[in-house]
Amino acid sequence: MVRRPDLRALGPISCMQKRYEEAEEQLLGSLEIAWDAGDLGGVAGDLEWLGQVAVAKGRAERGVILAGAASQLRESLGVRITALDYPPNFWWQPELPRDAARRVLTEREIDTAWAQGRVMPLEEALVYARDVSTASTEAT
Repeated sequence: MVRRPDLRALGPISCMQKRYEEAEEQLLGSLEIAWDAGDLGGVAGDLEWLGQVAVAKGRAERGVILAGAASQLRESLGVRITALDYPPNFWWQPELPRDAARRVLTEREIDTAWAQGRVMPLEEALVYARDVSTASTEAT
């Protein structure tokens, strides 16, 4: 069995390697463990990485919604740094879901999706994140 710290590390690594299916599975596992443990900071980070994966898989609206939900949760916890913040000289700089979505969505669509994620209750955001069957049918 893979432990939480391993899943938290493996998801982003798989994402960096463009193995998005694996990343999504690992991040969903990490999300479940974080939620069960009451690790809301971990939940926020996992939601943000899941947003990154969603955009990379062509589901930009979903990615921005998840990132918006993560943003709201971080704000409620008083945390400013995101899971995707790396030092400027780090060897890999992930693109934030909102920025990546600009290749396929209008600013208005991005703002709408972001707002939708920010007002989504946490439990609803978790259900949304887990529902990959619906995610695969989103057209962007």
